[in-house]
Amino acid sequence: MHRLSNGTRVIIAPNPHTPLASIMIAFGTGARDEIKAGGYEHGISHFAEHMMFRGTRHRPNKRAIVGWFDANGAKYNASTSHENTIYYATCVASGLDMAAGILTDMVQNSLFRPEDVEAESGVIVQEARMYFDSPEDHVPDVAQRAMYGDSPLGDDIVGTEASIRGITSEKLATYRAAHYVPRNTVIAVTGNVNEAAMLAFLEQCYGGISDTGIGSESYLPAKPPGEPTIIMEARPDLTQAHVMMGFLGYKHGHPRWPALKVLSTILGGNMSSRLFDAVRERGNLAYHVASVPESYRDTGELCVVAGLDADKLERAIEVIVRELVEVKTNGVTAAELEAAKGCLNNRLLMAVQDPGTLAVRLALSTLNLGSPKPVEAQIAEVDAVEGGDVLEVARELLTTPRFRLAVVSEFDDPSPYHALAERLGE
Repeated sequence: MHRLSNGTRVIIAPNPHTPLASIMIAFGTGARDEIKAGGYEHGISHFAEHMMFRGTRHRPNKRAIVGWFDANGAKYNASTSHENTIYYATCVASGLDMAAGILTDMVQNSLFRPEDVEAESGVIVQEARMYFDSPEDHVPDVAQRAMYGDSPLGDDIVGTEASIRGITSEKLATYRAAHYVPRNTVIAVTGNVNEAAMLAFLEQCYGGISDTGIGSESYLPAKPPGEPTIIMEARPDLTQAHVMMGFLGYKHGHPRWPALKVLSTILGGNMSSRLFDAVRERGNLAYHVASVPESYRDTGELCVVAGLDADKLERAIEVIVRELVEVKTNGVTAAELEAAKGCLNNRLLMAVQDPGTLAVRLALSTLNLGSPKPVEAQIAEVDAVEGGDVLEVARELLTTPRFRLAVVSEFDDPSPYHALAERLGE
């Protein structure tokens, strides 16, 4: 890992055997960092991400920013999560300097003109309505609220219509100055790249930013409810039920994270998993069922996600809970353990062959853990997981007090699911 003169961390992973190159600029700021005196600007992280494409001092409008990417067939975009905001591009290697120049210009020099802010607020309001009207996209927001209650981590990322309309040029400029600072920034460059030349180029483009502001040091801690929480959001016009069942888990870097990944893979990580077999194949209860682990700075979760016919909702939840009780009671088999390890490790090896995916992993690992974790180290951590480790994680996490459930469907009665949650025990 390198550092620019202002402290910005830079990771460069050359691969001369690919014709492609990727660059990602990642900031350790997101929806849970939107703090102001007496509250926080809900949605400003996501709004700022949109505004970076609206024009800079050197590229005065959106076409001047995205035109080169489009004319050269590049893949480019940005996204905001609760803890990070990322900007990225993948292109043929000969265009890497141009891609890097555009991205560094965007995040430093966007103008936040009032007329652009007003226009973009309308776009983002439409985005918020689109997510709300799509239950499979909306249920994760309901689940965040169930998991983390009345805190920024429990809010959605886009914001409410009122909060979006209330964001101004001045607020955006203040937010960027506070959070888009070198100590809160990681730049990852991968693929067919000359390491020394790229480092010098980034110093020229980005090394002049001063390291002021508050970075990600001011976030409010998660405030998960201390008891099982169920939110049933009734949509009478729906024929499907969209479900997320969550259990409070582990923060970034927790020593049990590898065992949690193995447990999640066995439960719902692929078509050979227990939940896929029990809920879809044998139960004929759902088209989609999966499990996904997530970690944050101070907490985390294991979530089971499902989409199913509304009239099968209670039975499906019952089967999911039954499988969770089984795994925390009897553990996993040796065959399941080895298959899950092979799945995780080989997926990792395949993923890092893509320069864009590798850039994401390097940048976010550095933001979340302090340094990039080598692929070999990640594989070794998974290989070291034993059946007893998985059982301990299942018994620690899959309990009634940690249980959270979010359902978007035609139903609004949570009582059957409180009873099912009690089966998990302490």
